[in-house]
Amino acid sequence: MRSRLRRIEYPIALLLVALAVVPLLGAAFYSVAEVQDARVAKERANAVEAETTRLVLLTELQTRLLDERNWFSAVGGISQLGLTPEFVEGLTGLDVNGELETATTRVDELLIELELVDIETELWQIRSGSGRNLSDVGLQYSELEAAISVISDNTLDRLLTTAGVANGGDSLVNSLLVLDATATARQAISEEFTAFFSAQFSPTDVNTAEQLISLTTQRSIRIEAEKEIQRLSKTGSEAAAATLSIQRSPAALRFNDAVTDLITSRLTPEGVEEANSLSLILDDIGEVAAVFRSSSDATALYFELVDASGADVKAASEAMATRADRERREALGAILGLAAFVLGFTALAIGAIGQPARRLAETARQISNGDSSARFRGSGGSTEIGAAGRAINEAAANLQLAEQQATALAEGDLNHPALEDAPSGQLGASLQAAVASLATSLQDREEFRRRITHEATHDGLTQLANRNASMAQLERGISRSKRADSLLAVLFLDLDGFKAVNDNHGHHAGDIVLRTCAKRLVNSVRDGDHVGRLGGDEFLVIAESVAGTSEAIHLAQRLLAAIAEPIQIDRKEVSVAGSIGIALSRVATDLSAEELLRDADLAVYKAKANGKGGIEVCDDELRSVVEERADLERALAQALENDEFELYYQPVINPQSDEIDGVEALIRWNRPGHGMVFPDGFIPFAERTGLIIDIDRWVIGAAVRQLREWEDAGVREGISVAVNISSRHLSSGTFVEDIFNPLLDYRIRPERLIVEVTESALLDDLDLAATKLQTLRNRGIRTAIDDFGTGYTSLAHL
Repeated sequence: MRSRLRRIEYPIALLLVALAVVPLLGAAFYSVAEVQDARVAKERANAVEAETTRLVLLTELQTRLLDERNWFSAVGGISQLGLTPEFVEGLTGLDVNGELETATTRVDELLIELELVDIETELWQIRSGSGRNLSDVGLQYSELEAAISVISDNTLDRLLTTAGVANGGDSLVNSLLVLDATATARQAISEEFTAFFSAQFSPTDVNTAEQLISLTTQRSIRIEAEKEIQRLSKTGSEAAAATLSIQRSPAALRFNDAVTDLITSRLTPEGVEEANSLSLILDDIGEVAAVFRSSSDATALYFELVDASGADVKAASEAMATRADRERREALGAILGLAAFVLGFTALAIGAIGQPARRLAETARQISNGDSSARFRGSGGSTEIGAAGRAINEAAANLQLAEQQATALAEGDLNHPALEDAPSGQLGASLQAAVASLATSLQDREEFRRRITHEATHDGLTQLANRNASMAQLERGISRSKRADSLLAVLFLDLDGFKAVNDNHGHHAGDIVLRTCAKRLVNSVRDGDHVGRLGGDEFLVIAESVAGTSEAIHLAQRLLAAIAEPIQIDRKEVSVAGSIGIALSRVATDLSAEELLRDADLAVYKAKANGKGGIEVCDDELRSVVEERADLERALAQALENDEFELYYQPVINPQSDEIDGVEALIRWNRPGHGMVFPDGFIPFAERTGLIIDIDRWVIGAAVRQLREWEDAGVREGISVAVNISSRHLSSGTFVEDIFNPLLDYRIRPERLIVEVTESALLDDLDLAATKLQTLRNRGIRTAIDDFGTGYTSLAHL
């Protein structure tokens, strides 16, 4: 990454801009953060402003709904007394129906503006009810007021929380608390209004006492709320002015005195008796009417107090929004000022450094383009640029001198004055050393490239072409044969007896055998034939333009004869043989390189099956075998997926007791369309393809599962089961776990499983087999050797 960055070119002005900007990024970051905070504060202020408007409307709705209830009760009370609204208006000067209509209209407007559909529906039901007493109606109004109060309280709580954390929100918090107190005072005065006149017109002593208690309670609530308003209201606020108007209002003072007189007079028995006398009240109807008007006027003053408090809240909310907007503009101004400072500083830096640097770069470009007469003529500026300019001028002078000397020598002018001059410093010697070093480096690099290319395409042991290179050569040979309409032969050679050399003489001897065979093959083929090593003890010969099958067979015989010659290893002679499979590429067949190699592989497999040292040519019969083998491989894979295998259990009889000691699991393949297939019909093929490991796992799992089913059913308890294991499975890395895991899964004791291995499987790698079988025995699993003595296993191996 660092070398890549060093290769990137950029103007010095860009670097100067970066150097100027980087130290200021920290300040810019904080400025941006301030802008973000201001934006958030502005959004919060806008939200608070909207919520504040809603809270003011909710507060007014509470007081207006309480006013509607009072006038609704007043109309009902007048009706119950047998009086008419016109009579009351004549006595008091108040149009109670008009007041009720005014209150109802405002309540409806507020409900629509606040979109309180549910409250509006419930209120309509209260208004449209008939035949109910005033007490029930008052209770319904109270429930509706409580619901609105919950909404209002929640809104107030949200506003107090938001304003409490907002910058400059203290004033709004104070105004909200004043608004809450004014709403409380307004509701209390309305309740006082209701309780006062209910106490005067109450028909029973009990009702009179209840109304006096309510009157006293609401009066105390109002007085405390007014004290809170006076404490919280700021001088000059509208709420403070409205409070002062209430204190100076004759109507409020008269209503307050009337309440005091009523409470005092009703505390005596005579007062109660007088209160229950309607005739006395009617006699003093003028005074009652005056108090009624005063109470109505006082209630209106408290409406004005609520409106004033709402105006204070809105003003505080707007002030907070204005402050947030101002802070946002100030933060933006700071960023713009910072940007202007950065641009100015960068412009100065570019003028002081960038322009001399560009002149220096232009001089270097001219010299690079061959103009050795170019010179840097800068003055002032940084000392570093001045030093670089002097160095470039010196180098240009040396280059100009070198050009003059080269021209003089090329023209044969040995008397040219330039030949008497020498480059300043050690430039000449350095150039000569650099050229010599460069030449050496180029030679080393070319040698390294050649060696890497060779190693990538050749086998490290025999130096023959490897598999990839051989396949590429085969593809090219097929193309040439098609163009020339000639025959190409592929000879696949597999050494016989090579494993015995490794086992008996060691891998060092095996390497000598492989190198010797490779040399003999190269010396035995025709000129132009290709020899490669596919891997292990397998070699490939590509013979182009062969006359026919007979020439290919003749070449194979010559190769086998060369391979069969004894090989001297450490004063000992060893011999190996070989089997060769031949595949011919004809124009009509149009076989690919992989298909030709496959045919040759199939032919050598047949040759080895017929005996060592054989030669076989792939024909249509062998290709059909390939197709059958592919079909069989697909069918076996499908059999594992479709669970087409079955296990049969052959009993093992104890000759002394004639009892069953155990069973041997024998696999069968119920192949669709073929019927039951015995092991010899598919196991050998599965051994060659590697599917045998998956089949072994299936057999082990099925056998152990059968033991669990027998044990759960209470039959054949304790008997053992023997399963046959392939040599490929024995050599796999998962062999031990494949045997042991099913026993754990089905909770079967290890000693009930016997693993049978053929003696040929043991001899493939005796040490590894012994280690794995000992691991099984250590875990309690029994082992057995199948077909012992049919090969050449000695007692020492056993």
